[in-house]
Amino acid sequence: MEEMFDIEKFNVISDEENYYFFRSLEPGDIKDLEEGNIKDENGNYIRIRTDRERWEETHSIKPRWNAESTVTLEEMYNHIKMHYSLETNCISLSSNANVARTYGETFSDKYVMIKVPKKEMGQRVYNAGQYMLSEIAKKVQERIAQGNIPEEVLEDFKKIDEAKKSEDLKDIIRVKYTAPDGIDTSKSGMKKGIIYKAPLARVSSFQALDDEQTLEKNKIVAKLTILEQKGLMGPAVPRIKTNSELIKTLGSAFASGEQIYYGDIEGDRITDISKELLDMFALIQQTENQDKQIVNELKTELVKYITKGGKLEIPEGSLLRDDGTPRTDISIEEMYELTAGKVEYGQASSIVKNMYYLSKGQANARILAGMLRKITGNNPKYEEIIKYIENNGFEIEPKITARKSNKGYRISESVNLDLKPNEIGLVDSIRNLTDEEQMQIIQDRGLSNVRDIMNTSFAQMQTVQQISKEDYFASAIVDTYDWDKINVEELSITERNELIQKLKQSNCVSIYEKLKEAGIENKDIPTAVINIASKGNLKGILESENYIEQIQNNIEEITQGLSIEQVERYLGYYDVKGTGISLRDYQQDAVDKAEEIYKEKRYASIILPTGGGKTYVALTEMLQYGKTAEEIAIEENQIELGKIAYKTNNKKMLYLAPSNEILEQTKDRIIENIHGKIGTSGKSKDKIIADVFKNLQFATYQSLITKAGKETLKKQYDFIIFDELHRTGAEKWEEALNKLLENQLETTKVLGITATPRRDADDRNMADEIAEKLGYTYEERQENKHIAAKIELKEAIQLGMVVNPKVVSCEYNLLTDGSMENLAEQINEIEDENERKKKLEQYDRLRKNLEKAKGIPEILQENLKEGGKYIVFIPVGGNEEGKDSIDKVKEWEKQISEYLKNSGIEPEYYSMLGAYSDKENERQLEGFESEKSDKTKFMIVMNKLNEGVHVDGVNGILWFRPLDENSKIGSRNWITGFSVTHVKVRKYSHFSHIDNRQCILSIGKNTSITSRHYFDCNGGIYIGDYCTIAGFETAFMTHSIDLKNNRQDTSPIRIGNYAFVGARCTILKGAILPDYSVLGACSLLNKQYNTPGLYAGNPAKYIKSLENYKYFEREYGFVK
Repeated sequence: MEEMFDIEKFNVISDEENYYFFRSLEPGDIKDLEEGNIKDENGNYIRIRTDRERWEETHSIKPRWNAESTVTLEEMYNHIKMHYSLETNCISLSSNANVARTYGETFSDKYVMIKVPKKEMGQRVYNAGQYMLSEIAKKVQERIAQGNIPEEVLEDFKKIDEAKKSEDLKDIIRVKYTAPDGIDTSKSGMKKGIIYKAPLARVSSFQALDDEQTLEKNKIVAKLTILEQKGLMGPAVPRIKTNSELIKTLGSAFASGEQIYYGDIEGDRITDISKELLDMFALIQQTENQDKQIVNELKTELVKYITKGGKLEIPEGSLLRDDGTPRTDISIEEMYELTAGKVEYGQASSIVKNMYYLSKGQANARILAGMLRKITGNNPKYEEIIKYIENNGFEIEPKITARKSNKGYRISESVNLDLKPNEIGLVDSIRNLTDEEQMQIIQDRGLSNVRDIMNTSFAQMQTVQQISKEDYFASAIVDTYDWDKINVEELSITERNELIQKLKQSNCVSIYEKLKEAGIENKDIPTAVINIASKGNLKGILESENYIEQIQNNIEEITQGLSIEQVERYLGYYDVKGTGISLRDYQQDAVDKAEEIYKEKRYASIILPTGGGKTYVALTEMLQYGKTAEEIAIEENQIELGKIAYKTNNKKMLYLAPSNEILEQTKDRIIENIHGKIGTSGKSKDKIIADVFKNLQFATYQSLITKAGKETLKKQYDFIIFDELHRTGAEKWEEALNKLLENQLETTKVLGITATPRRDADDRNMADEIAEKLGYTYEERQENKHIAAKIELKEAIQLGMVVNPKVVSCEYNLLTDGSMENLAEQINEIEDENERKKKLEQYDRLRKNLEKAKGIPEILQENLKEGGKYIVFIPVGGNEEGKDSIDKVKEWEKQISEYLKNSGIEPEYYSMLGAYSDKENERQLEGFESEKSDKTKFMIVMNKLNEGVHVDGVNGILWFRPLDENSKIGSRNWITGFSVTHVKVRKYSHFSHIDNRQCILSIGKNTSITSRHYFDCNGGIYIGDYCTIAGFETAFMTHSIDLKNNRQDTSPIRIGNYAFVGARCTILKGAILPDYSVLGACSLLNKQYNTPGLYAGNPAKYIKSLENYKYFEREYGFVK
């Protein structure tokens, strides 16, 4: 191993006898220089001294390490870990000039070159990564040598030794070991057989290591992890909780090319080196893929030049000494014009900045390459290398470079250009410019050629339609306001979208234009626009004829800082007293309307879209039956924490939902937003909630049909909440809920909350049906008297309540799943030669377009946000409750990692499955929602999170399934319908009297349709899960002529889950075949049925029950 990680294996500067490392002088060094401690009167270095010596001068406490000691893993770890300890005898150097330059701006921009005799490597000077890894390996081997290692673990160690790639190591530790007592499983470790990301992240790649080195490093780390997780070995360094921090520091050591000089550095080894000469070394070290021998000789030539006292003469006014910066004061209208309205302001500003620094880096690389050519006497041996630097090198600019392993655009062993995945194309675009064009960008501070470069290198310019001026300006105002000023770290996606919509409604473009006309500076524009839009007394200013004078007279108030309260009022938020709940205006309206309904009725419905905040409306209503901590404290006159006397209302409440995940999230919302000041230490969730709601009970609908649940049905409550109201119509659940409602008092209030009141299976309106059961007349229901709030998804998007998602699709399997081959065979069967030729031409165009289409890796890299959160829906297949689902998740983690391998995105995986316990799923969700990690998070699910669970801060959904999973449609089916858009646009009268008609064929998962059937989709055909449309020539007829009214009419057809339709049936508009039912061959179905069973005849009638048929229990699709 020592040889594998030897310093010679890395990109170092050396001659025959010495290595040459670099140091950016740190504040302690600069202070020593100023005080004359480390240079003599002739300006020669005496030494560079350790942090430990400075510690002794400023602290009375004795340092942890003394001067006579030798280096240890603990001391090196403490030194490298961001200098948390300033008591060590270590001095940091770097073998990579690119790294030293990235540190320079942080410190002093002064540098030295340190000469280290090769014979001292491993004695006084240590390759930090190599030393730390070697010490960790020794500790692992020592523990193994002590014995008492279970045979199972030794077998795994043998597999680790034989592994050929790092992914094999992850498979060994992924789902096998559990965390011993004392390991903080919330941050790292495992529990109940489910491994968390932190240990898996240890088995990763470091950019500075090649594949062989990475595998060897990961073998050592894998053994350390297994010993730790089995409780066979503690942390390898004292005073740390787990080895995760140690492994992270090891990564920092390799990424920095860190060399540790132990003790003072003697003066005769130290040479001052200018930033420009250091940049020359950095550029040479960017030529990793060139002739190594020639590159090493060029390094040596430069070392000789410096050690002989060579200095660079930088001409006055040279770009190398230019401290210019890119434009940061670009007005919104200027950026809108530059980008043709296709790239949002924030992203465009980032591109302008990067174009400036990339152009400057390239131009300076050419200048330095010319100087290097002069230093080497125009030696032709080096010409190819110098030419490569001119064409490809980048002078280090710390503002756009970073030591981020595998992120951004790699320029050397340890340093990358810090570009987002969708900005990588800028590098080649800048390289392809002429010298004059690059200089023009620098002179224009990034603005020259912006649109041309964006069009060629930034994919969004090519694929996105122009953003409306109103949307562009509103989003720019929101994104350029400095939210830190009012202690807002970051707006949520919903808050940002709502604020954008409000600004659009306030005509922000007009406000902006008038402010600019009045001379308001760009930096004050966001504040001024939001102030005028949100403050009633300022709006009139812009409506007056002398608005310019009015703006200037009120300049102080217009540009004064915002407040959180002002923004919340503008957004229509209403604080619920004594809680952390801020309702939006439509939520407050829902609460007020519900209260009004309850004065006369027992039941109210809240219908708001997913993300619309239904739960907070329900919690606000629940407060009528409980008291907040603040109210309790005020009543008892005891405000001090810990002295609150609990005195809650005894009203009885029942909160029902279809899943435990929804219930757990509701509990969390109560604790976070209502519980307030009451102490929570050592209490369970239910006990904490009981402080506020003494008699609140939580239950799933499914629990009501169990033996224990039947006791709940007998109880009487003051307030009942039906969450996901549309789910109350399931047959068994509905029976139980009817018993529950029948047993309630006349004073019992019921609240139903849902995004859609209709059931997918049979289109029943459950909000309407519950209202009927609780005393609403037909007329009252027709007038929606029971509905306290109803906002459809489209309206919610327009109001900014929820985000209008960007949908990006990829037909990723057409070229690989045989679909194209099957299509070709069908075309070749066409008898008409002209028709066949026409179809083949269309087929060829389709294949060429598919081959040119972007694949999944490209689409993900362009659309994923680094550090974002994404929910991944994968194919179900098999049993979600079993181990095979865990294996499937592992496979998809590998697949996603493969898609992202060249993206610079570092993934962190979570999953929720039926195979996990409720507690485990809760932990996984908490980890996913946590803001502690800056990695890009992926939550992999099958059926979890389908409904009702709110997940904070999600940036997108990845749907890796066929649209209806594992379903099949055979050949020669006729699927037709009269387009909804066609009717509206062409103004045809067909079905024009029907609102919200859907011309759709919807097929559930694991459903099979054979061949030669007819589907008239004008009214919508909805076929459930695990269905079979068997045989041939069945006709689904959703429309017919309404003879009475002389017009075309239509109604949907619905086929329930696990249904079977025999050959040559006819199914007419409005018909429903229930779940778990069979329609016999040649039957005519023209009615709506609800009872499962066999139906047959013309017209079809109920024949008999079908109990204990295995067809209705299967977990796969097509019956073979």
